[in-house]
Amino acid sequence: MLRHQIKKVARNFLLITGIPVNVNKLASYCNALLFYQTMPEKISGFSIKSPVEGRYCIVLNNRMPESHNRFTIVHEIWHILRKVDSISYNWQEEIPSAEERYANIFATELLMPKEAILELYYKERWRDIDLYCDFFQVSKKAMEIRLFDELNLPIEDFYPL
Repeated sequence: MLRHQIKKVARNFLLITGIPVNVNKLASYCNALLFYQTMPEKISGFSIKSPVEGRYCIVLNNRMPESHNRFTIVHEIWHILRKVDSISYNWQEEIPSAEERYANIFATELLMPKEAILELYYKERWRDIDLYCDFFQVSKKAMEIRLFDELNLPIEDFYPL
């Protein structure tokens, strides 16, 4: 699956959830229930189909910050959309499977849409990374990857020497 196809799916969901993404509304729309559980720090969360109701359950590590859990929710929503019936762990593997990469792309595109970021950067002249993190409700690490590695914005605009 190509990134532009995943981006198109994410854009369609933005019409439902708005920016910043309301992950509870997204989960509800996808007929998924959210649960929080204490797990080892290596595990961000997983999704599983309930054998009773036919609904999906997303189980999140309650040790993780909310910004991390938001990413995990959207990541797991991708698995639900793709009807991946096996338990799917986000183990932060060195070489993730194609399906895990697709889920990460979906979460990135939905939580930090390129068009919205570029509008804030060029039109609003935002140069404080914390503003982006607060607005999109994502971690600093995720935002840095999006801004500098994927969108190629100049790091010195955000971190002057």
